[in-house]
Amino acid sequence: MLSGEDKRELEVAICGYLVSRGYTETAAAFNKEANLEINNGNDLLEQKWTTIMRLQRRVMELETKQEDPVISAYLEAPWCPRGPALAIMKGHRSPITCCVKTNDKTPILGTGSEDGIIKLWDIDRRTILTTLTNHVDIIHSLDISADSQLLLSASADRTAKIWALATDSSAKVERTLRGHEDAVLSACFLGPGLGRFCATACKDGIIRIFDLATKSNGIALQTISDAFQTSNSWPRALAATESFLAIVGNTNTCIVYSLLSGRRSIVDDQKPLCRLQAGPTANQLQCLAFCPNSLHLAIGGRDGQIYIWNISTKHFIITFDAHTQWVRALIWHPSGTRIVSCSDDRSIAVFDIEKRRLVHRIPAAHSNFVSALVFHPSSSILASAGADKTIRLWDSPTTTTT
Repeated sequence: MLSGEDKRELEVAICGYLVSRGYTETAAAFNKEANLEINNGNDLLEQKWTTIMRLQRRVMELETKQEDPVISAYLEAPWCPRGPALAIMKGHRSPITCCVKTNDKTPILGTGSEDGIIKLWDIDRRTILTTLTNHVDIIHSLDISADSQLLLSASADRTAKIWALATDSSAKVERTLRGHEDAVLSACFLGPGLGRFCATACKDGIIRIFDLATKSNGIALQTISDAFQTSNSWPRALAATESFLAIVGNTNTCIVYSLLSGRRSIVDDQKPLCRLQAGPTANQLQCLAFCPNSLHLAIGGRDGQIYIWNISTKHFIITFDAHTQWVRALIWHPSGTRIVSCSDDRSIAVFDIEKRRLVHRIPAAHSNFVSALVFHPSSSILASAGADKTIRLWDSPTTTTT
């Protein structure tokens, strides 16, 4: 059975389809009976139908293959992307700097670029849904709230913005987070168990925590100004779970804080949970990612290495010699057994944590720096984006035997 919210979303999609097809009298009657005010057509119903048909075909394919014991064995093989790219999506006029996906219900991808433009894409149909132009400088990071209702963007224009995402894939600015004295380099929502809080990392050296449930006019609830203890150091990237907030910057140290449930102080900034020291060559860290189980944390930076820690024990696990240039982004496969990295060396690399080795590399994934990675909601397709202004989709054949 559909929930009340899902029923309403379906009614909006049906009415939008009727309007778009020219069934104005039927749409008017439906509007009246369903207590709606939908006057503009949309293709939301067609999008959902396309996704359902794709999933049905996939289910039928898997059911057929499972009847063959040889093919069935391949279905249990570890995930690993292969070239050439399944598809190449174009639409940005400047290098793409970051990307994010909505929840597992809809295959929507968000991308940000150096010209301050954000675009929302339908991954399955390879089309642009919405273009957002409220920022005036580089988009450094994007994040999606746990319920996929809010988009968070961080920009070099010294602001972070909260966007309300509508069911028709449109978006509008709900709040602008101000007070930053330099470029906002990263922003993320904090764990769903804490409510609607978010954190920003600014080149002015300050981490700011915002309470989105109050009418604070974009003023920070809490600030952390001593995370990096030298005047020429600042945070570059943030990552959070329900329990932790981790920060890396232009040092070789990752700082991990515990998250609290109080309203006056969300981050336990009196004493960090731990300070993780990367290798001696890691003088500038660029990116980090928590494993889906929240126990492992991966960090990458200028030296091309990937460092893996166990957060619960605070023990270092392994270093992967990943790339010859900057590691720009990291993402864990939802299974938690493999991690994917991308780099200025234009390659994408896949590492197996249990086997502790490189299992595959796509050496020329893009024609320029590769800056962002995200998984399709199905978990089988990886999307990468980069300075060549393209988004590329990479599939994992069921015949992978690494």
